[in-house]
Amino acid sequence: MAALWEATKIVGMIFGACVIAALVAGKGNQPAMHSVIFVILGGLGWWAWLRGRKVRAGVLGAFAVLVAFAALAPSPSPEELAQREASNRSRDAVAAARAEREEFERKEIESRRRQHEERIIAGERLKQIAKDQVRGMMRDPDSTRFGDVRVITSRSSGKVLAICGTVSSTNGFGARVSGPFLLSTESDHVYIKGPDGWSGSGLSLWSQHCS
Repeated sequence: MAALWEATKIVGMIFGACVIAALVAGKGNQPAMHSVIFVILGGLGWWAWLRGRKVRAGVLGAFAVLVAFAALAPSPSPEELAQREASNRSRDAVAAARAEREEFERKEIESRRRQHEERIIAGERLKQIAKDQVRGMMRDPDSTRFGDVRVITSRSSGKVLAICGTVSSTNGFGARVSGPFLLSTESDHVYIKGPDGWSGSGLSLWSQHCS
């Protein structure tokens, strides 16, 4: 038992030496995590020695060897620390730029999707307006039927240019007649091709947008 006690005291002193080595190794540099471990283990060794606890010398010896190897590990130099910090900043900047680009692309896609939906809604609204106006121009509105009503948009801006379609209805003799019509969003006017042809600029607008 005396030999075990002596070995325990020697191990405690080794722990103390490891603490001093850790403090010296970390001097002038940013404290490393293993320095904290050195202090904790060294403090436990001194406490075991002073309190006289009969801790197995083999266990304490293994801890002492582990701490001694860790204490001998070289601490990073200020240049290395600066390089690591610069590398971390560069990596963070790349990640931030990627996240910003992805957020911009997401907003761009969302904006295009919303604009597309708004154009569809606007086109459907204008189609209904054109049908209502054409129906109101017929002699027998209840007999009016529509076919192939299209929304014409600008390829560059997506703006609705015209509503083009065909309409049929019964005339004063009870016969069903049909013909093309268009609603120009520029003039907000409905043009219908009657027996005498197009009125006003209906023909040029039909050729420009609908044919």
